[in-house]
Amino acid sequence: MASTYATVAEFKARFRSDADVAHLTDDAETGIPDDEVIQGVIDMAEGEINSYAARKYLVPMDVTDTAFAAFMRAITLNMAVWYLVGQRNDIVSDAKQKAYDDAVLWLEKLGSGKVEPPVAAAPEATTTRDPQFAYGVGSDAAASNRKFTRASQGGL
Repeated sequence: MASTYATVAEFKARFRSDADVAHLTDDAETGIPDDEVIQGVIDMAEGEINSYAARKYLVPMDVTDTAFAAFMRAITLNMAVWYLVGQRNDIVSDAKQKAYDDAVLWLEKLGSGKVEPPVAAAPEATTTRDPQFAYGVGSDAAASNRKFTRASQGGL
């Protein structure tokens, strides 16, 4: 799966050296970071992000705003590092745990509508839409007459 919010290269850049990344990802003990393992934890992080965001927004989220893209990259990478360390049964540092917890807290707010992402373009105003379609696809005002009214129901 292609990453939306972060890349393998950005993940590797979070570490001091390839040896540090290889320590966490190289099951074959070749000394080389395993990009598939890295992509897997990025995918897990993006899946969790999208599961929260999908409550209110189309996913994947639009990251054309550069500041928001940087924010989403940071959240994704924080979560991916947490997933990787947790998978390897290493001790998760307090800083990594806090970064993950903060990301989830923000995502919960996003999913509940307490925070909103920036939008690239304003949605189309309803006043520009053809009023003929206000009652449904291609209907007209006559087709929208109510069948059941108080008068026709005899005061039920």
